[in-house]
Amino acid sequence: MTYIYFGANLHINVLDVLTNPTKNIIYVDSLPKNEYGYEFTKIFYRPNFYNQLIKEFEKHNYSLYKYQELKPLQKMERYGWCNCWLPKYFYPTLLTFHNKDINKYIKYYISSGLPRYLTNELIQDMTTCNNIIISGHHPRSMVLSYLKLPLVVYAYTNTCYIIEDEDDKKTIIYNFINNPYYYLTIFLVNYDNNDIVKQCKDIQELENECRKYSKTEEYEKYDFPDNI
Repeated sequence: MTYIYFGANLHINVLDVLTNPTKNIIYVDSLPKNEYGYEFTKIFYRPNFYNQLIKEFEKHNYSLYKYQELKPLQKMERYGWCNCWLPKYFYPTLLTFHNKDINKYIKYYISSGLPRYLTNELIQDMTTCNNIIISGHHPRSMVLSYLKLPLVVYAYTNTCYIIEDEDDKKTIIYNFINNPYYYLTIFLVNYDNNDIVKQCKDIQELENECRKYSKTEEYEKYDFPDNI
């Protein structure tokens, strides 16, 4: 059983994937290169994210096992006059973490995203995933071309699941609304304790149930116009 979580940030303790030896997970995020997209900008560059991520995994008895810089399939943007000096973590990178107590390895793709920073390694890993975690970010529709369908969806209560504008129509939530073929079932997960709240038959029921757990009138929702 393999899960994938796009836009994970530091939210790595999801469900029981860190402690269950039989479950695998792939994390993907555009950080630290850009918090709100995939092309490098000084405003949204978060160089401290790397060390924060290492410390977060250490809390769960995982240590960094391998650091692998990857080559994207598309040509990357230039930086500066001659691209001779690049900030840290400019290129897509695969971090592999290891928990020696349970002998488990976990992958986290940083400075990565679709389509600009798609790599062969990420494509290969996506094809093994038939479970997707959604929390705080709606992945782009293009990820459905690589994942194993239909998906089992784990949707967290900190997220809005309605279509508000044209940009939302480019996400998998819009696909789920218009074509139930893409998912097998949807589970609502409590963001505070990782408990599965309810199994929902569709996105409308998910949104209605999610409202009960919203602490404010506005949901936590991030806008990644060109992100994964």
